[in-house]
Amino acid sequence: MSINHFELKLLNDLQERRDIFLDILMEKYKKGLSTIKRNIENLNFYLPKDKQLKIYRGKVISTITYKDKIEFVQRLELNEYSPKKEERTAIILIQVFLNDYINLSKAYEEMGLSLTTKKKDSRYLRTYLAENNLTVKTIPRKGIKIYGDEGRFRILTAQRLISVIELDENDVIYSRQANNPIERKLFEFFKKSVEKSEEKNRKKIQDFIRNNSLNMDYASKKLLYIYYNLSLIRQKQNCRIDIQDKNHLLTASPYKIFPDKNENTFINYLIASLNYDKNIEFPKNENIRDITEFLITFIEEQINTKFYLKNKVFDAVYAYLYKSALKNYLRYSFYDDKLDDTFRKYSKISNAILKKTGYLEREYKIKLTIHQISSLTLIFETFLLNNRIFGENTKKIVIITNSSIEKINFFIQRLSHYLEFKMVAYLTINEIHKLKHIDYDFIITFSNRITLVLFQEFNIESLKTKFYFDYTDIQKYIDNGFTEAVNKKINKKEFIKKILKKDQNEIEAILDEEYPEYFWSNM
Repeated sequence: MSINHFELKLLNDLQERRDIFLDILMEKYKKGLSTIKRNIENLNFYLPKDKQLKIYRGKVISTITYKDKIEFVQRLELNEYSPKKEERTAIILIQVFLNDYINLSKAYEEMGLSLTTKKKDSRYLRTYLAENNLTVKTIPRKGIKIYGDEGRFRILTAQRLISVIELDENDVIYSRQANNPIERKLFEFFKKSVEKSEEKNRKKIQDFIRNNSLNMDYASKKLLYIYYNLSLIRQKQNCRIDIQDKNHLLTASPYKIFPDKNENTFINYLIASLNYDKNIEFPKNENIRDITEFLITFIEEQINTKFYLKNKVFDAVYAYLYKSALKNYLRYSFYDDKLDDTFRKYSKISNAILKKTGYLEREYKIKLTIHQISSLTLIFETFLLNNRIFGENTKKIVIITNSSIEKINFFIQRLSHYLEFKMVAYLTINEIHKLKHIDYDFIITFSNRITLVLFQEFNIESLKTKFYFDYTDIQKYIDNGFTEAVNKKINKKEFIKKILKKDQNEIEAILDEEYPEYFWSNM
């Protein structure tokens, strides 16, 4: 008897929601009643008696806290966990990457798996690699080695590692608390491979980020750190990137990180594709410009309105499309489950863009994913809200979430329609240490997990709200002292003082920076 991946997922759901009806679980996971009950019975076999799950009147009841769940997962040994084929494949993929080759029979023996499982996984591995322009070859007396698209191999490996690695406040790597036994193995493989050079490599990335004033988000920093270390490992194995199909979007490589031209070009593609708290300046590209102008005009027609801040809309959409095109070229993404509801909440714009994806692909050679359409929808909705918003903010808030900047911008712009506030920072759960340097009134969270971690581990209270909030959430803010955003005025004396003795260009800069909701000009 062992715990499988689905059962850990089920336990996570029950920890977050405490009690769930069986029919909801059956519908969500497309599993039968007997299967769900069997999974619960298996979890109870491993759970302490006082934390076991109970079924009462068609509902699964849980008393498990976030701390309980973490302790449960951390207690699991490799022989108590049944990995799915994707996890077994990840073990092989990463060991081949880090060591150049692997003895498959020995690897499966160490995982306590049969030769039959090895044969089945070998077929899956070959198919998976072929889909990513990679192939596997047998090396006599050594094992297997993977050949093909080196850049793709690195991105695949980095993406698999990013979910098991965290960075502390000094950017030192550590294993994610909720890692299952296979994920802990993956972390151990990576840590062992970089431990001799980790400090030097970390300083190189920290200096690079600081010297170039690149304020990237947490996930982006992790990906860059992992990719840089992986690249050095492969370069030592004499495995180099050979770019056959250069990306026309990025014609220059502004950052000199690697001496090899192709290696440097590829990491510049990655750096440009990452997420930053403010849009970086991208080169001029006629194709991206035409797509941006087309989408803005198209959305204005669909909603029968005009964007007053059209230049800002253009900058935001252009930057996002450019970044998305680079991500698509590199074939990676940062998954954000909060985007899943965008089509339901904002169907008019999201469906309008979706209907044009075929046209965009034919005319402009750009293919947008569902999540990219969702993010574009939120960008447009942000500026639609901005068309209607006036006034100054009061309460200082910090948002703690793992969501992207596009989502955060949408949330704060929509919230500004109802309340006076100022967002002074947005952080991930791994950046709590930064709070001591921030002046704030409230912390806003979107998930039960982050809310519980803040309170249970750091004794920090927060306002938990739905990302797509409703009036019950607004009332909760008001009950906590927020002021409604109605009938607001600009202080006349302060405004005159700011623009007094300024020339026209300086005044326009002040208006654009501090009062974009009030003033706009024709393009």
